[in-house]
Amino acid sequence: MIDSHCHLDLYPAAEDQLSSWLKQGLTALVTPSTDSASLQRLLVLARHFPGRVFPAAGVHPEQPVTPQLLEQAQQVARWVRQGGSRQLCAIGEVGLPCYSQEPPYHPISREIFALFARLAVDCDLPLIVHAVHDAAALALELLQQLGVRRAVFHWLKAPREVAQAIAAAGYCASLTPEICCMQRDGQLSDCFPLTQLLAETDGPYPQRLTADGGIEDTPTPLWTMRVHRALAARRHLPEQVIARQLDQNARQLFGLPASCADKI
Repeated sequence: MIDSHCHLDLYPAAEDQLSSWLKQGLTALVTPSTDSASLQRLLVLARHFPGRVFPAAGVHPEQPVTPQLLEQAQQVARWVRQGGSRQLCAIGEVGLPCYSQEPPYHPISREIFALFARLAVDCDLPLIVHAVHDAAALALELLQQLGVRRAVFHWLKAPREVAQAIAAAGYCASLTPEICCMQRDGQLSDCFPLTQLLAETDGPYPQRLTADGGIEDTPTPLWTMRVHRALAARRHLPEQVIARQLDQNARQLFGLPASCADKI
């Protein structure tokens, strides 16, 4: 069981919790960073859990836009180019803001996204993209313009026609446990072949447990099983088949070792 997007550094007592999750069936975590400090914490966790924790380097787009944010992004990019890429499975979490800005977005936000997209191309690493709702179409356009071959739109929320275009371009989408209760998430998953879908939790950010959003809880990577179960019901396939395929997709996209294969 692979959680393809989990902010491990944000959990309290992360090492103890991860040890518990691994005993309960988790095999690997892809852990995107949100800034340079986040990246450093994740690199330490990856050294403590080799072959289980796989960091990605990025600067989250939903932050106050300042020249210092651009400088930080440039600093992270330099570290990656100077050999840091060997410690990474991806570039991310990067993208365009939706919750903190409106189109056409701040020039610095667009510059940072382009910086990391070019970095992914130059380092031959996949890109973990945060671009939802109105930001998704522009993000897709920029990825294609910059020649990004491998990308996953994390927790995709977009118009159906945009989701179809993302799938047609060969990019992946990752599904959170909200597919269990949100009709929108299920319908968007229908736009993608099974080979272009991943399972994620985006923990510890709260997830809705009811369609009206009235109940929320903090997910753990073990909630990945909820994604498998919901997608299996939607595709009329055994849950085990879905779990194996989505884990295989994550291993292929992020270059994870065969040892991350589920033992089911």
